Amino acid sequence: MGGDREPVQGGFILLSRKLLKSGIMEKPPLYLKLWIWMLMQASFKNHGNLKRGQFFTSYKKMQKAMAFKVGYRTAKPTKREIEWATKYFTNVHAIVTMKVLHGMVITILNYDYYQSIGNYECANECDDNCANDVLIKRKKGIKKERTNSCDKNPCPFDDILDLYHTILAELPRVQKLTERRQKILSARWNEKAKSERGLRSNTLEFWEGFFKYISQSDFLMGRKKDWRANFEWIITKKNFHNIIEGIYHSG
Repeated sequence: MGGDREPVQGGFILLSRKLLKSGIMEKPPLYLKLWIWMLMQASFKNHGNLKRGQFFTSYKKMQKAMAFKVGYRTAKPTKREIEWATKYFTNVHAIVTMKVLHGMVITILNYDYYQSIGNYECANECDDNCANDVLIKRKKGIKKERTNSCDKNPCPFDDILDLYHTILAELPRVQKLTERRQKILSARWNEKAKSERGLRSNTLEFWEGFFKYISQSDFLMGRKKDWRANFEWIITKKNFHNIIEGIYHSG
């Protein structure tokens, strides 16, 4: 920031350049406008009943936010167009919606990952010190190693928990993601277990399908006896693989 300029008010969001190659760019302009609006609406930190990456809205509010001027006339997309756009973002696993009183809560998946500057390419996105470290390492012939966490694919703990709480609302909530639970979940994420659909466990698409599969099990959901699974039980290695193999979905 130069000179005596005042800090920019209202905060900021990060937009990955990968957006240019995404399916959103092939959609009508409404989709991109809606996506940026959702990123701006999402809570930057836990606030009340909303977690980081979540916000409350309704189709009516989204219609109003997407209004635009045509000469002196104000035009806005139809409710159906908003529903189609929202469904698109759901289908590409960008968001999860949950109906609540007077509207819905939208959870932006991978919010932590894409809204953390440390996860971006060092040479282009990180601070000058980080970029300099990368250049020094390249000159020394170190090709793969990079500083900080720029080239890592860390386990998106919050996004997986959001999926768990949204899809498996009947199961016990996770009150605290302890260090032990983080280690177990990170192990499941990094082992890249494969589902029947060919999805690997280091993708949020896998976890969405995994939790939906669990919701179909009477045993795991506690519909057969006075017991039901909880998050830590589900992600424990033996139970995790038994679920994938359908052990708890028979009978």
